[in-house]
Amino acid sequence: MKKINNILMSIVHILEKIIAAILMVVVVIAVVYLVLDIVNGVKAGFDSEFIKTILSDTLNIIIVIEFIRVLIKHTMGTVVEVLIFALARGLIVVNETIWEMAITIVAIAVLLACRKFLFLDDDLKKVTNRKTDK
Repeated sequence: MKKINNILMSIVHILEKIIAAILMVVVVIAVVYLVLDIVNGVKAGFDSEFIKTILSDTLNIIIVIEFIRVLIKHTMGTVVEVLIFALARGLIVVNETIWEMAITIVAIAVLLACRKFLFLDDDLKKVTNRKTDK
């Protein structure tokens, strides 16, 4: 039974890597389209809707990149970072009521507090090492 579990886990890890590779190709294509949109926007002139669209697309790409990191590295730090980026995107791009914005800000604060106070030392070292590797 343990051997079957190991085989299934190996298959799951391989599928995660395949999905991450496919998403990376999609991110590269999205970045190309984003650059083309920016170039066309510069030619046509900036307006607030254009900036909002570019910001939304950029944050979506960042969220997908972070999600790819979650698929590759299975740490709580990467999961929390994806959630923070997703909430921040909603806060920046989506027009919400004051109460929805307040709830989003509290949710981000809770995630940051969890990251600071509830992570194990190993999790913090992994997150710190990843940021210093750049």
